[in-house]
Amino acid sequence: MIHDEFSFQPNVHYLNNSKLTSEYIDYAMINWQGIVREFRSTLGLVKSIDLSSNNLTGSIPCELADLHGLIALNLSMNALRGDIPPKIGLMKNLLQLDLSRNNLSGQIPTSMSQMTSLNYLDVSFNNLPGRIPSSTQLQSFEPSK
Repeated sequence: MIHDEFSFQPNVHYLNNSKLTSEYIDYAMINWQGIVREFRSTLGLVKSIDLSSNNLTGSIPCELADLHGLIALNLSMNALRGDIPPKIGLMKNLLQLDLSRNNLSGQIPTSMSQMTSLNYLDVSFNNLPGRIPSSTQLQSFEPSK
């Protein structure tokens, strides 16, 4: 049962791409063991996303970088193309990132050097020329075989 004391301004988000525009409200009320909890930003609760092997196409949405609480992201074995979003470096809590086996191209963003918590990175089997950003723990990872 929700009481009148629960009032909120929903977080309305708009996603735009070339094919459609959609809207979602980032809000939830959860009744767990008789206690009602209000979450005004449910996306902050998301810790892991695994969309591997889903035949995803297109580019990696730059909005993924807005999930600051994410600790694991796996987009491997899809048909994603284009650049790795430069904003990905804002994902400072990310521990694991797997972008392997896609059709990604362009340089590895220098912003990834700011991902100091990252302990697993796989970008193998893409078309990513150039060097790994310098002065970072990214250089300590084993090269792909």
